[in-house]
Amino acid sequence: MRTLEALLILANGLTFLLLVIPASRSTRWVGFSTAAAILLNCAQIVMEGSRWQLYPAYLLNVSNFGVWMLLRHHLRRDGAFTHPVVAALAFGLSAAVLAIAIALPLALPVFAFPAPSGPYAIGTVTYHWTDTGRPEVFGPAPRKSRELMVQIWYPAEPQASTNRGHYVDNADVLSAAQGRLYGLPAFTFTHLKYVTTNASPSVSISA
Repeated sequence: MRTLEALLILANGLTFLLLVIPASRSTRWVGFSTAAAILLNCAQIVMEGSRWQLYPAYLLNVSNFGVWMLLRHHLRRDGAFTHPVVAALAFGLSAAVLAIAIALPLALPVFAFPAPSGPYAIGTVTYHWTDTGRPEVFGPAPRKSRELMVQIWYPAEPQASTNRGHYVDNADVLSAAQGRLYGLPAFTFTHLKYVTTNASPSVSISA
């Protein structure tokens, strides 16, 4: 789970707890926590990119704010709600969404590869080769020339580049294949487009 994703879920969980605990419902901390969750929501989408596994967290962010705005006008001085049944239903629904918001990013995370231990940085380059002297015999178009994708990894200087290549350049193709393999919708694995490797594309090879 990425940093802003974890902070967003923590802020949503804290807001939910503050709304559930009677002594804290009428305090400023609920408003501060709600505002922080909204800011983290916006920052996460802009800086890390949205993904469908976080939709419940986005929904919980909005619902926490709505519950706070609506129910804060129905609080008694002891922190209890004037309509406890409505409040219980709202909190029950929020608890279910919170559980889903935590489970989905953990089940399908934007993972990171272990850092390499060698003395060199890693460079990578990808080629699309076409052999015009060899016809393609396995594809649907027999007159087409044989094509081959080749990726090469090589040692680079440690300060070669901080730009990291993507795990897969076309995540839609991979997610569709993974979906067919596991019998899941194609969008299930679209979050893989955010995964980066330890290799930097097209940097100079080490001397």
